[in-house]
Amino acid sequence: MDSKIENNIELNEYNNEPEFYLLITGEAGKNNYGILVRSASAFDCREIFILGNNKNILKKFFGNHGTAKKMKYTFFSSVDELNKYCLKNNINICGANINYKYNEKINAIPIQDMDFENKKTLFILGNSMYPIDKELEKIINKYTYIDQVNKDQNKHELNLSIIGTIAMHYFGVKNNYKMAGLNNLYNDEKYVVKKSQNNNE
Repeated sequence: MDSKIENNIELNEYNNEPEFYLLITGEAGKNNYGILVRSASAFDCREIFILGNNKNILKKFFGNHGTAKKMKYTFFSSVDELNKYCLKNNINICGANINYKYNEKINAIPIQDMDFENKKTLFILGNSMYPIDKELEKIINKYTYIDQVNKDQNKHELNLSIIGTIAMHYFGVKNNYKMAGLNNLYNDEKYVVKKSQNNNE
């Protein structure tokens, strides 16, 4: 197996927390991917997997605000290659927010009740507009979903970027990631965030 790897930065050493990964397939809207990459960076995603060998997709990460060049990417030419890599590296594959209600064979668990078993996890995202590909469904080990409060069937469901962000956040919470919190001054390439004036700590 000769996955093509592109390293944009030297990643920091990781603690003992289980790693998570995010799959991008190139099928969803371009705005989803920029936000997903940004969220992946914020929640300490170990690596982004990309299905397909076209590196031009890296130019479509609109709205990532400089985080795209801080991530590590691995390209896979096929679902089979991706699956073999995950099996070899003991990575669980989790489908998030698929249309579980319409498939009785799938036992999806709400994200807040999900047990990630302290294992490395790859997230594959989907919704009604961009469902998870049938070939990808075959390699998924477990399914989760983000339930919505609004019960109006005419309302739009969450888009992929929000689904992914919530899933990544819960993975960190469930696996006791050490949250960074806000320092007196937090800098990245665009924003400066200061503590609230009401914070006496």
